[in-house]
Amino acid sequence: MKAQIASLADAVRAQTEKADQRGTRTYEELENIRVEQAQSRRDMAEVKARLDKAEPTLSEITRWKERFNGMQMMLMMQAAAVGGLMVYFWKWIAVKIGMN
Repeated sequence: MKAQIASLADAVRAQTEKADQRGTRTYEELENIRVEQAQSRRDMAEVKARLDKAEPTLSEITRWKERFNGMQMMLMMQAAAVGGLMVYFWKWIAVKIGMN
């Protein structure tokens, strides 16, 4: 009977040690996750601060990009108008010299 009680006590002790090790490992992993999350928050705050500093420059670039697109459209309209005038002029010349 004493041997059975001793073996049960050893089994309980072994299970307790395993549970303690699992608990310790779990808490270590949770602490690592907490540290990584805190680091991620700090990194995100740093990136946000950098973006806040860059925002005026980015908005200026966007403004210039819009102006450039408008300028391109204006130049295309002018090129189309010049092309149309050239066609009209050559047709007028063809009519004057009797080719049409």
